[in-house]
Formats: sequence, C-alpha cells, structure tokens
Amino acid sequence: MKKKSIRKSIANYEIRIKDHLEKIDKELSRSSPNENIIAYFNAEIRNFKNLIEKNVKRLKKH
Repeated sequence: MKKKSIRKSIANYEIRIKDHLEKIDKELSRSSPNENIIAYFNAEIRNFKNLIEKNVKRLKKH
C-alpha cells in the first residue's frame, strides 16, 4: 500500500469509530438500551483500533 492510501484507511477507521460511539450514545439514551448492540459496536471499535495500529506500523516501515 502507498502512504496516501494507508493514511486514508486510518482516517476512515477514525470516522467509523466516531460514528459507532455516537450510535452507542444514542442507544444508551433509550429507556431500555440493547446491550447486545452496544457490545457489538464496542467490538467493532476494538477491531478498528487494531487496524489503525497495524496501519501506523506500516507507515513507519515506509
């Protein structure tokens, strides 16, 4: 991957993390939040953070 595409991937993951955090906040504001959905979004966020770490390492190699 080129540096530009790696940076773009990182930016996209950061946007998706932000979106998922907003969805979690929205779900928590409900009278009876669905814990399964919250757990799913948290798992996705962890995955995105791992992917960001991998891409940062790739950037450092270039």
